[in-house]
Amino acid sequence: MSEEEKIAVVTGGGGHVGTAVVGAMTGEGWHVFVPRRPGGSRNGTEQAAEPGTQGLCTRVEADLTAEGDVMELMERAGRRTGRIDALINLVGMFHFGEDIHKLSLDKWKEVIDVNLTSVFLCCKHALPLMIGAGGGCIINTTSKAAIDIQAGASAYAVAKSGVITLTEALREELRDTGITANAIMPGIIDTAATRKIMPKGNPEQWVKPEQIAETVVTLCRGELEGINGSILKMFGSM
Repeated sequence: MSEEEKIAVVTGGGGHVGTAVVGAMTGEGWHVFVPRRPGGSRNGTEQAAEPGTQGLCTRVEADLTAEGDVMELMERAGRRTGRIDALINLVGMFHFGEDIHKLSLDKWKEVIDVNLTSVFLCCKHALPLMIGAGGGCIINTTSKAAIDIQAGASAYAVAKSGVITLTEALREELRDTGITANAIMPGIIDTAATRKIMPKGNPEQWVKPEQIAETVVTLCRGELEGINGSILKMFGSM
């Protein structure tokens, strides 16, 4: 283990965007901890020998809506070098098609928990390690749906709006700590699932997972020193 090794926690690391981000981070020598929901295809913690990760990816079983699991995840990541240098919150779930008067309370809570509560918990328990180390980088993920409201997407829009407010609150609370907090706001992302859902769309206009990954890596490098508390819109060419 190099003394210069940097540690990142990437939630949602198994998704289309997450895979691109993990690949880009490990390609630059970061050691990335990726939480996996309990009951997934892998159990416990292991070194992932996956294409593109160069053996620098550790998967940890964790429910990101359960505070105890998040605490254990951050403690596990922090034990490697005594710090967490970057937290990238990509995990999320879509829910469209149900108007408010038809939306169950259980579904509302699930959407809010996965998209917003998980971000709060991960920030809460990563920050002590970042503050103690004198710096770090937090990147959250919101959505164009937070500002371009659509019928039938109330819970998702509220959750992603909450991510914006949480990011702005972090900016204010973390002044003079050396920690930056920003959020990426994608529009339509070009994935196989999106192409299936929108067969008449034009993927050439959509933002690519690799473009999001490049933005994340650039922020984590600290090359954009003046960017803090920002919502970075990535709408492709639409």
